Amino acid sequence: MKISSKTLISILCINIILLLSVVTVLKEENKNIRDLQVVQNEDNASEPDLLYIPKLNIKKSIKPGLYDFQQKQWNISSSYPHYATVSAKPNTLGGNTVIYAHNSENLFEKINQLDYKDKVILTTKDGKIFTYEYDREEFVLPSDVSVITREGRPRLTLLTCAGKKNSLRKLVHFKLMNAI
Repeated sequence: MKISSKTLISILCINIILLLSVVTVLKEENKNIRDLQVVQNEDNASEPDLLYIPKLNIKKSIKPGLYDFQQKQWNISSSYPHYATVSAKPNTLGGNTVIYAHNSENLFEKINQLDYKDKVILTTKDGKIFTYEYDREEFVLPSDVSVITREGRPRLTLLTCAGKKNSLRKLVHFKLMNAI
């Protein structure tokens, strides 16, 4: 099968256009990350103290929370969300900050209403303010603790129970947009 030079040129042009589109998107993503003022790194970061979700009118104090790897369960309260102390503290360099709470009316029952462009604001004990924007959601098994990482871009994950008889965990992921 022989391909004409016009066809080859057309294919090459399409590939160049696609490549330029991908490069443009990647540059914009990197620009957003570079534009973040380096407020602090993981070593001198402060624990989150207050969670505010404007769309859901949720404003709650955050308590430290521990994950028992032997029992494969979190300590949890019916009154307030917890910061998973084994996850990254809010910072502008990297890692995932995990906030978890019961799927109850006064806590995370309504996080399924969050969507594209919705914001979550964390204030730390030392007064720094981190604004995150909705990225995506997923469901995992309760034994899946892969969300607890100090690698990758700075982000936030809200975690709560889901599924029949709480057989799953709902993870709502957010990317860091601003820190002051």
